Amino acid sequence: MTHGDEKIVLEVTDAAEGVEVFVNGHSAGIQIVAPYFFDISSLVIEGENTLVIEVVTTLEREAVHLYGINAQMGENKISSLSGITGYVKLYQSK
Repeated sequence: MTHGDEKIVLEVTDAAEGVEVFVNGHSAGIQIVAPYFFDISSLVIEGENTLVIEVVTTLEREAVHLYGINAQMGENKISSLSGITGYVKLYQSK
């Protein structure tokens, strides 16, 4: 849904690590480097829309519990961030 040359853009300023955006059940793409910008113009409809943001992290969370991945350093904890770690912004741009 564009008005003239304006686009509807979703921005995720930071996340750990890959981000995929779905609008009304359709993927707007996958990105792996912040900041994440998604042009969702063609997926937005007039009225109510459904937005899903999926963030995929590394296997560190599983490896820590299964293998004690940091045990050699005297630790058995997760050391990296997970999920959306920044802001989500929705705006129109030219």
